[in-house]
Amino acid sequence: MTESVLLAAVSGVAALGVAAVAGRLLRVTLLPGHRWDLLRTVLLRALSLVVAGIAAGALGVLWVGRWVAPLLFDGRSPRDPLAFAVAAAVLVTAALAASFGPAVRAAQADPRQALQAE
Repeated sequence: MTESVLLAAVSGVAALGVAAVAGRLLRVTLLPGHRWDLLRTVLLRALSLVVAGIAAGALGVLWVGRWVAPLLFDGRSPRDPLAFAVAAAVLVTAALAASFGPAVRAAQADPRQALQAE
């Protein structure tokens, strides 16, 4: 359930991000062979946002960890590296999966129609 909410939220943010810069991105696609560059640009933008979010979240967890430690069970540490790695991998995978749809739609869009709409 949580993963689906996360995937929907990231997908919505990615779609808004693509729509915000659609005109600029579609001008690039007027040149032949640049649709893959557009796809790569959108995915790298999403990945950079996720990496920034993971870094901020990791710093927050390290700072709040001492207050959360008494609430954990089985002697778990709030600074468990395996938990950090799994959470980061899930977030990166969800973000790339959610960003792939808007990126493909932007790459397949007709640049002339998009420019006329602007």
